[in-house]
Amino acid sequence: MWVFWLANLAVDFASFLVPVFFTFVLFLIFGNRTITGSNGLGAFVLFFSYGFASIALSYVLSAFFEKPTTVQPVLVMLYSKGFSFAFPSLLG
Repeated sequence: MWVFWLANLAVDFASFLVPVFFTFVLFLIFGNRTITGSNGLGAFVLFFSYGFASIALSYVLSAFFEKPTTVQPVLVMLYSKGFSFAFPSLLG
């Protein structure tokens, strides 16, 4: 059974890395030094860590739901509400 979950984790993480890679490339192309810094390693580690933590959280929370597939919409709702409160305070 652990092979099933490990394979799912690998696929989920690989599907997360594709948009992170392209986002990071766009930051570098447009010269956004605020995010990438001198070499961009810090931003990549931050994006990488966020993806791993989000995927791991959804796997853990899926054990507490009757249907494991309902955890994703709940997390999307929580993340969107959290970001809507966080970003105005960061930008203002």
